[in-house]
Amino acid sequence: MTDSRPAPTVDWLWQHSPEPGSLTEVVDGISLLRMPLPIRLNHINVYLIEDDDGLVVIDAGYNTPELREIWRNTLSGRDLGRDPRVLCTHYHPDHFGLVGFLADEFGFRVLMAQTERIIAGFLSQAHDDQIAENTVNFYRRHGMSADNLDAHRNRGNSFRKSVYSVPADYVRVRDGQTLTFGGRTFTVITASGHTPEQVCLHSADANLLLSADQILPRITPNTSVFSYNAGANPLGEFLEDFDKFATLESDCLVLPGHDRPFRGVHGRIAELKSHHDDRLEEVFDWCRESPRTACELAPLMFKGDLDLHQQMFAVGEIIAHLVLLEQRGRLKRQTHDGVWSFSAT
Repeated sequence: MTDSRPAPTVDWLWQHSPEPGSLTEVVDGISLLRMPLPIRLNHINVYLIEDDDGLVVIDAGYNTPELREIWRNTLSGRDLGRDPRVLCTHYHPDHFGLVGFLADEFGFRVLMAQTERIIAGFLSQAHDDQIAENTVNFYRRHGMSADNLDAHRNRGNSFRKSVYSVPADYVRVRDGQTLTFGGRTFTVITASGHTPEQVCLHSADANLLLSADQILPRITPNTSVFSYNAGANPLGEFLEDFDKFATLESDCLVLPGHDRPFRGVHGRIAELKSHHDDRLEEVFDWCRESPRTACELAPLMFKGDLDLHQQMFAVGEIIAHLVLLEQRGRLKRQTHDGVWSFSAT
């Protein structure tokens, strides 16, 4: 149940992490549901918005029995209204995993950006052999060792295991569109980088931003190149799309997909830009010393032992930095025996 006390202040939320599975009202009519995750990033923030037409849920969590039970405990016996909706901000399993469960079991309509829905559909239907072949060829090109290639080959389609289902029907949301939830008007801001068309929601009147994973208060959203977006420049798009948030008030309340609500959106964006500027210089300096592959660079930037999931994101993040430096004309790419390396121009 929602806490009976008045909506807590941002300072209170910063000091007190909500309990997993608990609902905490963060502003009038909007509650945060903290969901546990079976990955290193151990939680996701789901938001419930009370609306006269029906409950609106922002994101759904990972497909696990524990999270399905949390949803049943949260929603069973509750009046969901005539038109309950779940808006999924992007296709990653911690956000999309239980969208199909909410649609199938509780009758939620699904709202998503088109690109995110297409990727979710493709990944959920891809055969294990197809995923394995694409993944192994991709990482071999970037210098991965034979042992690690075998481990990735045997992972199969991990996405399909992480999502309940992909609903056939959905309502497309677009950049610049206005949506009214709980008496507040939100403008859709789609931002690239973390994913190609991640949905954020900004209410100018309420001075409120649901930022999904685009702007997080303490960690840097992953911006990776994977086998299925091998021609992309996600880091360049990520940095460029911060311009879409330039008109927000400096004291806008940010409700992120992870961690805790905060204020100071422009300061946080400046920190994220500075972080990536520093990382770009590090990668450039390493490539200036000698030609490097992405898999040679990954342990230089990401210290410690990485499991397969973390390794995938680490290498993908390095590739994104290499791609941006190459597009800026600072690095050049060489190919030897099918393996790419990068050196300073």
